[in-house]
Amino acid sequence: MSPAATPSTPTSPAELREQLDGACERIAPTWPLDQFIAVNPYWGWRSLPVPAAAARLGVLAGTVLTMPRSWFREEHRAGRLSDAHLVDAAEATGSPELAAEALAVLQTDTDPMQPAVRRMALVTDLRDVDGGPVPGRSWTDHVVHQIGQHAAAHFDGWQS
Repeated sequence: MSPAATPSTPTSPAELREQLDGACERIAPTWPLDQFIAVNPYWGWRSLPVPAAAARLGVLAGTVLTMPRSWFREEHRAGRLSDAHLVDAAEATGSPELAAEALAVLQTDTDPMQPAVRRMALVTDLRDVDGGPVPGRSWTDHVVHQIGQHAAAHFDGWQS
């Protein structure tokens, strides 16, 4: 099942198992807290192509997934990103001609205008228009705090 597919009702135990395995693969191994080290926050999107994951991240969080071209340009000028890296990456994608294009882009001092990314409004954002639950605190802060308190109490594995 692809990440964008809508799951259907399983018709056999094997299909149910496949759907359960797919769901479990999308959940990062972060609990219990005493076993949490560091996990990629984009774990559930690792099977998506980068452009698709970047588009979803833009809408959901209002952020970008990749560094700006100016960062790559500075890495190239500092020698941390070499021409060989570009060739290897382009060959890995099956498009070796991209190495020359990337090098040409890195040698220019201009960047295309990056459109501002606006995330989709949350219910708490809409509610905050009329003020927060208490003075000085937004509904977003209140909800995040309450979820954090609940998760800490539920998943701490009796550590506290």
